[in-house]
Amino acid sequence: MADVILISAPMVLSKEGPAVGDEFTNPWLGVLYIASYLRMNEVTVKVIDPGPERLLLPGILKKIGKEKPKVVGISALTSGIRTAVEIATAIKKEFKSIKVGIGGSHINVDPTFAERFPIFDFSIVGEGEKTFLDIFEKIKKGEKLKKVYQGEIIKNLDEIPFPARDLINIYHYFPREKQESGEKPTASIVGSRGCPYLCSFCSRNPQWRLVRFRSAKNIVDEMEQIGKNYDWKFSFQDDAITINRQITLDLCKEISSRNLKIRFLGMTRANCVDEEVIRNLAEAGCEELFFGVEAGNERIRNKVIKKMVTNKQIEKAIKLCRKYGVRSSLFLMVGFPGETKKEIEDTVNFGRRFDPDFIGVHITIPLPGSEIFELAKKGGQVPEDIIDQYASGKMGQGFIGNWPVYVPSGLTEEYLYDAQKRAYRKFYLRPRWFYLRFLSYFKSPANFVHDISLIKTGAHTLIYGSTRNAITQKAAKE
Repeated sequence: MADVILISAPMVLSKEGPAVGDEFTNPWLGVLYIASYLRMNEVTVKVIDPGPERLLLPGILKKIGKEKPKVVGISALTSGIRTAVEIATAIKKEFKSIKVGIGGSHINVDPTFAERFPIFDFSIVGEGEKTFLDIFEKIKKGEKLKKVYQGEIIKNLDEIPFPARDLINIYHYFPREKQESGEKPTASIVGSRGCPYLCSFCSRNPQWRLVRFRSAKNIVDEMEQIGKNYDWKFSFQDDAITINRQITLDLCKEISSRNLKIRFLGMTRANCVDEEVIRNLAEAGCEELFFGVEAGNERIRNKVIKKMVTNKQIEKAIKLCRKYGVRSSLFLMVGFPGETKKEIEDTVNFGRRFDPDFIGVHITIPLPGSEIFELAKKGGQVPEDIIDQYASGKMGQGFIGNWPVYVPSGLTEEYLYDAQKRAYRKFYLRPRWFYLRFLSYFKSPANFVHDISLIKTGAHTLIYGSTRNAITQKAAKE
């Protein structure tokens, strides 16, 4: 029996098909944080993650019927709001007394969603730990609920317990072939909440600009607690792990002072690193940094996307990573307002020009809460009621292939996919890339193990010119 069940809404409810999306590789830490906070306050909790568990509605309802909770909370990205509505509708039909709420990143930028979809008894806009507990107490007392609650921001992140990872099966997020080889999964971890930047493609609630950091001691305490279960491998999910230079250096010092032999990776920005930071990260066990470059053209990157990062900063960051044996990976995107073919070609050739270790190329999706989403509505690229159409199932099942990409004026979607394909092939199908990867094996033998693990994805890139996810998205539209 559980007082509360928390559910992560997947992109699609399916027992078969490709494992597309981060939901199959990373458990939702937001849900696990709420679970641990509720348990700290003597509320019993269970977690259901239908995507990686491959659960359909009957399986979800069976679990709920077994636990008989008072409340079910559903967390959803924009891609998951359709399944969130499906799950909530099935729960209310089968268990009329259970209260069902919704939260997550979509609700944070669409606060009236629960008013438009009254199948939900309440919604939480913002951080959910404290507010979910307050709502649970109201439900126990039989008090009337509002449709919308503003989540209380947690200023001191050290005061909340570590995510309740014991409520999930960590191997659900790990490829079967790696399990069979005896390898252990990588632990997702966060050291901060919030991002002060204003990238035009990013879907974030304004409150998210309030950046808060965990102490180095608190982060490394968590690493020590869970490290053995994950072979001491960690993936930071922060928007930018080096956003605060001193805190980054403190974290590296804390790891080194405890003599922990860990490996970790994270995302950051080229204007948030320098030689001392990269050197300390490498010494602490950082194996890879992902840099959000987005556009290869500086006008698009800094005037349209508002990234405010120069080519010189990117070039310097890549060289520093190579100097200290840290893999550098660039996130690139095509399809921005006002982007021309010539500017897209700058992105197509960017990886080859600056020689990072890896690139990933994506086509811009106009997500609610972003500036680009509003421009797409004004330009007629997406209908005004696209959110409700999608959530109600009028656009079909699944996000990929149904939600539109952003196509600049005068260009076509086919051209964007072709640019994506050419960017991959120009970067990876060249002797210099193989030569640099070969040299990196001598500086860091772990690079060889890493590259071997990417053979399957690499094969898709070389044959089709895009990753498996991109292929699936394109195929779904044809």
